Amino acid sequence: MVALEDTAEELIALFTAFGAVNQLNALGTLTSTGTNALPDPTVQAYNSATLSTSGQVPFTLPQPAQGKKLRLQLIQDSTGSRTASFATSGLAGGGALQWVGSAAPTLTTTGTHADILEWECFDGANWVGSVAKANVH
Repeated sequence: MVALEDTAEELIALFTAFGAVNQLNALGTLTSTGTNALPDPTVQAYNSATLSTSGQVPFTLPQPAQGKKLRLQLIQDSTGSRTASFATSGLAGGGALQWVGSAAPTLTTTGTHADILEWECFDGANWVGSVAKANVH
């Protein structure tokens, strides 16, 4: 049974045991502007990364498939003002990324704050992205 005082890690472990979540990926502190490929989930993947570079950090999404979900917590380092970008076309398998509202979200740039981004594939061919929580501290 889920209790209100359960930590995120405990809840993920519980859901993983039932096959609802298959990955928890700590991508670590990103200090280069090289492209970062988000891992390919079987069902759902939770990712966390800290932005710590003066250049824009590009991300690519894996090949879309119906029912796949991704969640990424992007954390600003203590300096803040870090940026990220997400490829919208030319993804593995020919898929594309579409943002809710037709435009990529403006991410938090305040030091030590975070945004939680989510993507889901509904049609088997494309990702739909949105911001789940913005400016989390």
